[in-house]
Amino acid sequence: MFVFNDEMALGAVKAIQDHGLSVPEDIAVVGFDNLKIASIFSPYITTIDQPKYEIGKKATNLLLTLMKGGTIEKKKFVLEDESSANLAVPNWKKA
Repeated sequence: MFVFNDEMALGAVKAIQDHGLSVPEDIAVVGFDNLKIASIFSPYITTIDQPKYEIGKKATNLLLTLMKGGTIEKKKFVLEDESSANLAVPNWKKA
C-alpha cells in the first residue's frame, strides 16, 4: 500500500493491525516524506525521502525567474529521492 505521507502510513498500519493483519507480512506499507517519527515506529515502514531543501531551492529559483520577467520552458522537474533504511519488506510465502 502506497500512501501520500508518513502520517497516513502510520494510520494505515494501525488500521491494518486493527483488522488482525500484520505489516509487512500481510500488507506492505510505503509512506512518502521520511518523517523522523517513522524511524521509531514499530513496525518499521518503508518511506521515500523527499528532497525538501532542493524542492524549495528549485521553487525559489523558478519564482525569481518569473518575477524578473523571464520565462520557464520546462514544465516538469525531477529531483532525486531515496528510500529510508528502515525497509519493511514482506516475507510472503508461496502457496
